[in-house]
Amino acid sequence: RLFGFTREERLGVSWEALFPKPEVYRRWMERLNRDGQDRQSVVELIAKGGRPVSVSMTCTSLRGDDQQLLGWAAVIRDLTRERQLHQTMVKTEKLSAMGQLVAGIAHELNNPLTGIRSLTQVLIGELGNNSDPQLLTDLKEVEKAAGRCQGIINNLLDFSKGAMESKVQMMDLNEVVEKTLPFLKSA
Repeated sequence: RLFGFTREERLGVSWEALFPKPEVYRRWMERLNRDGQDRQSVVELIAKGGRPVSVSMTCTSLRGDDQQLLGWAAVIRDLTRERQLHQTMVKTEKLSAMGQLVAGIAHELNNPLTGIRSLTQVLIGELGNNSDPQLLTDLKEVEKAAGRCQGIINNLLDFSKGAMESKVQMMDLNEVVEKTLPFLKSA
C-alpha cells in the first residue's frame, strides 16, 4: 500500500526500481551483504507513478541452518507525514520569530511617531486660526501622516499576531489621491 502497487504488481518490481538512483541501492545492498542487517536507514524511495516516499527501513538477512542466504526481512515505516509536520513546525517557528521582530520594530517606530503627533497637535493648538494658513495645513498633514503610519504599524502588529482578518471596505479614491498630493508636491 505504501508504494501504491497491488500485490500482483509488487511481485514484478525489483527493490532497485524503488530507489531514485541505482548507486543508492547498490550502497544499501553492499551494507546489507556485508553486515547481514541494516538498522533504520532513512531513505527516499519512489512509489508508483514517481511519487517520492520518505521511509525508515530496517532489514535483516534470513538464513537457513547452513547459513545460506534465503532472503531478506524488512520493516518499512513511512516518514512522509513526520517530515511534513517537521517542515510545518519550522515554518511556524520562523513566523513566530518574524512576529517578534515586527513587534520590536513597531515599538521602536511608534515611540517617535507618538512624539511627532503630539508635538504637531500642540503646535496646531498654539498657532490657532490666526497664523499662516499654509503652515497650519502642513502641520495637519504631518499629524495625519504620522497617524497613518501608526495605523500601518498596528496592522503589521495585528498581522504578526494572527489577529488580522480580511477587511474589505469602501474607499473614496478621490479622497486618497487628495491626501497623497501634498506629499508629492513637497517632494
